[in-house]
Amino acid sequence: MRWRMAVSALAATTLAASLLAQSTQDRLAASVKAAAEQFQGTRTDLQNTIGALNDLGKQTGDLRPAYDRYTDSIEKTRSSAGLAAKFADTMSADSKTYFDSWKSEIDGISNSDIKKASAKRMKAVQKQYDDVVKQLKPLPSLFNPMMSDLDDLKKALGMDLTPGGLKSLSKSVKKTNEALVEFQEPVVKGIMGLDKLSADLTPSAPAAN
Repeated sequence: MRWRMAVSALAATTLAASLLAQSTQDRLAASVKAAAEQFQGTRTDLQNTIGALNDLGKQTGDLRPAYDRYTDSIEKTRSSAGLAAKFADTMSADSKTYFDSWKSEIDGISNSDIKKASAKRMKAVQKQYDDVVKQLKPLPSLFNPMMSDLDDLKKALGMDLTPGGLKSLSKSVKKTNEALVEFQEPVVKGIMGLDKLSADLTPSAPAAN
């Protein structure tokens, strides 16, 4: 009887540990996917903001409606970027929980071959995660100066919303467009890395041929 109870307790403990590991894995996969989607949304919003600035420079007649669209777009991009930062923080917290839980499970494995294989796999996934984070690391240093310039352009035009005012800022507008081009490569690579990581963490096997 005691033997059966011990076996049942061990089975329950093993199941609980398995469910915990599955839960932390699923949670990280979901937060990585959400971060990828939000970074893509922020990228799109930034493109739209600079597009609105370019459209303002092409306007004839009343400049106020186009200027208002530009200023509204700045605030939307700022809000979107704030959400992207929050999603990145959530992803970071979920990754720590996942890898800590995984390591704890490995420490409890008795079979040396299984333990070694699992540790090697965890190290590979950890590196994949770290590589993606490294790809995203330069983004604030590219994004923040653009947002600062977009705000400054809004302030300058707010006091001189005229064709002459737009013409006087043409070099700054060109610089902002060039900064957007520079921003595109790392953000696209980061989003692709997040998408792949999310897929790799998702518990689903490829369809059989």
